[in-house]
Formats: sequence, structure tokens, C-alpha cells
Amino acid sequence: MKDLEARIFDDDGNDYTDRVGVLWPKLPAPSLYPGQTLHLKLTPSLGDKRPGRLLVRWRDGRRNVQEREFWLSYHRVT
Repeated sequence: MKDLEARIFDDDGNDYTDRVGVLWPKLPAPSLYPGQTLHLKLTPSLGDKRPGRLLVRWRDGRRNVQEREFWLSYHRVT
């Protein structure tokens, strides 16, 4: 996978990426190899709406548009 990019959206569908306090590692990432994992740390800014979903895009030569959407959950199991 090459050129990994992540965009974050709030519950209303508005782009939230620029309002995130910390998104680590900084993206786009140049590459990800088979079997390698990428853990994102997301720290939203206080006072803003909560991020609702994460959209990840990449290239690996199989299709023109490659992306996957993840809905974020804030439920904690203790």
C-alpha cells in the first residue's frame, strides 16, 4: 500500500481532520508493507464535536479508488 491518507468526519459528515488535536502518525504515510500494522492515535480538540468516522484511502495498483470507512465508537468496556 502506498500514499495512505486518513480523513476524519464529525457526526454531521463535516470534515474534522484539521480540528484534531493529535493525529499520529502524520499522514499521508508513504507506504505500508504486507503484515505491517498502522495504529492511529486520535486526540480531538476540547469543545468541538466528536469525530464520527474515519475514511482511509490508499493506492496499491489494484483499483483506481481504494478506501475504507470506519465508524468510531466511544463506548468503553470496563
